[in-house]
Amino acid sequence: MMRRFPMLTYQMAVFWSRRLTLAVVCFVFTIFIIALGFAGYLANLQLMSQTGWVLLPLFSYASLYILISADPGRSEYFKALGLWNRWCRSEILAHIIIQAGFVLLWCTLQILMYASPLNAAHQFGIMTLFAAIFSQSTLSGIQSRTLGLTAYKKLALMAVVSSPWVLAAWMIGFLASRAFMLQQPSYIQTLALFILGISQILIHFALDPQKKNKK
Repeated sequence: MMRRFPMLTYQMAVFWSRRLTLAVVCFVFTIFIIALGFAGYLANLQLMSQTGWVLLPLFSYASLYILISADPGRSEYFKALGLWNRWCRSEILAHIIIQAGFVLLWCTLQILMYASPLNAAHQFGIMTLFAAIFSQSTLSGIQSRTLGLTAYKKLALMAVVSSPWVLAAWMIGFLASRAFMLQQPSYIQTLALFILGISQILIHFALDPQKKNKK
């Protein structure tokens, strides 16, 4: 793994270096989930699914800040080496992996509580696709323009610029998950989510300033 994907290994090491912060975030989310359970938001499968969709973007932004705050000067260093695109791709993939871990834990809890493996598998796929769009929209297009900014300013700028993509992906994913749970066709929403992700990638490549600099 380390030899074949050294950049991804490095990104995961960045997360590991902030494991205490990540553990605190997970602890806070655990307390929050317990409180939601007592408040009745996990009372049935549908409510639990909806609660998971509310928690996912919150966790995504929290893990995004952890990744950004652990990156003082590293982006500038790899850009100077001409490895900017590889750096961004590995950062996106590492963030997707972290989000997928959260989704996997949530879907596993859903199976344990309500014995719904089919619904959990569908929700895992849709949520992971949302996580991919979230990471792509926040860590690709705008990141080259945030070099030299503090972590707080980077997160604020990324959140504002990517919010239309994130909100659209969240709404489509939520509708797809709910339709599947209600035994209604969800392929239209799923296809729309795929198209949204592909469109975001194509727009990024079309407007990529690094590609223009290579010419």
